[in-house]
Amino acid sequence: MFSARAVNKGNKKSNTTVRCAKKELELKSCQLLLGEYHLNFSLDKITVNNGIWKEVHSLPFSGEKIMWERVQLSQLQGRYLVELEMWALPEGEAGIQNLNWSVYELKKVQWQKQVMEIIQKRRLQLSELKNKKKSQFHFDRKEDYGLKAEKSGKISWFVGRSQGLF
Repeated sequence: MFSARAVNKGNKKSNTTVRCAKKELELKSCQLLLGEYHLNFSLDKITVNNGIWKEVHSLPFSGEKIMWERVQLSQLQGRYLVELEMWALPEGEAGIQNLNWSVYELKKVQWQKQVMEIIQKRRLQLSELKNKKKSQFHFDRKEDYGLKAEKSGKISWFVGRSQGLF
């Protein structure tokens, strides 16, 4: 198993980020280490370990057919955030898939959902190429999205025209 590690022992207000590698995303198995946190992601669970306590939580989207796009642990203004980007299962006759962006804040070994938004959509298209069927996706434009530390100590988020604070 691969793991990413970033340790910041100095300024607790600095911003640091670790991400799962592409191969880990394909395998749906990843470890992230940042500061006091050691996170283990598996097919349908996340294990949060802060060096003292350990807790297992269910992922918001789970299963073999869910595709992981990005899994990240960040420290922003001394707060620990988990960001997940996962393609949901196809819906409806057209088989539309949503890329969901979820942000969770770690508080001890609990994780609290702060944001869950759709940032992109795609549809599977089959094309015949020299007697071989090849899967391709038609993608909608990806929404602009992100997090920003505010002077008040809060964190603001935005997706397209939607926004909020936590």
